[in-house]
Amino acid sequence: MLKFLKNKTILIKYIILIGFILISNNTYSQYFIGKHKTEIIFYMKNNLKGFSLNTSTINSTFKYLKYENFITQETILFFLNNKDTCTSVRWISDYSNINNRIEFLNKNYKKTSDTTWYYVENNKKVNIILKEEEWYFTINFLPLK
Repeated sequence: MLKFLKNKTILIKYIILIGFILISNNTYSQYFIGKHKTEIIFYMKNNLKGFSLNTSTINSTFKYLKYENFITQETILFFLNNKDTCTSVRWISDYSNINNRIEFLNKNYKKTSDTTWYYVENNKKVNIILKEEEWYFTINFLPLK
């Protein structure tokens, strides 16, 4: 009986871990461009519990929300206009996450090259551009004007 309970506990831990991975990958399926600041905060709080809002950085040039996940070494910046509406998103990540991110982009968006994808929402096209830097990579969600 003890062995059965031990195996059941391990199984439950694996299920929780898989659920966390699925939730964290699901971020890209939420289209943030055009969403109000309060909608983004609500979504992040309820769906991406591994990310924390960082309000310690003040930038007088850009208005944005900054979320950080120290476990996966990722940062998400939601750039806002004067009405607190998201105009673009920049996902900054450690290279240990690149294969998972590319796989998700390939699965959920239309690929136009090895480093670009797009989607259309409300008749507006949003380009997704992966850029490899020396120590990290970024995924930028930029609407076409």
